[in-house]
Amino acid sequence: MARDPRDPGWGPSRRLVSAFFLARDVPRFPIITMRAVYLAFVGVLVVLVIVRSLIGSRDGDLQAGTAWAVLVVIAALQTSLVAMHRTRPLIGEEPEDFAAAYRTSMILRLAYAESIALAGFVLSFLTGDPVTFYAGLALSLPAYLLAAPTAGDVTRHQEQVADSGVGVDLMAALLGYTTPD
Repeated sequence: MARDPRDPGWGPSRRLVSAFFLARDVPRFPIITMRAVYLAFVGVLVVLVIVRSLIGSRDGDLQAGTAWAVLVVIAALQTSLVAMHRTRPLIGEEPEDFAAAYRTSMILRLAYAESIALAGFVLSFLTGDPVTFYAGLALSLPAYLLAAPTAGDVTRHQEQVADSGVGVDLMAALLGYTTPD
């Protein structure tokens, strides 16, 4: 599973996010934008850490044990959904269909991963204990790692597309161009 040499990597996506999506020197290939969206979602977690640390502790109405149990169940369910969408084959006929299917899958995986941290955030206010939020962050990390649109993830999906007998170049579609027949 070698990395596709056409893959631009994460550098352009980092530049795009650091310039708040206004960088003009970064090509707007779909894969770069998807990775920038992924990085922006990770950035939201940093903002949530800052917000939660500024608010502090208070007495909550929910027992910490109950909140932790709910958080573990949510994390297990959402991480399994990330894993399911990660291995689900892409469906389409045209290169654009496969690029759109990959984008949809990545956004769903990202939403599932983010929901774990957001559940921890809400539960930390219900319990009054900020540690619940940090536990939610920790439990969301495996899902975030599975959700990332990495070169290996694109390669794995390309192999699935090739195994299905469709002659579509997924990386070419994610770079916004198609190869001639």
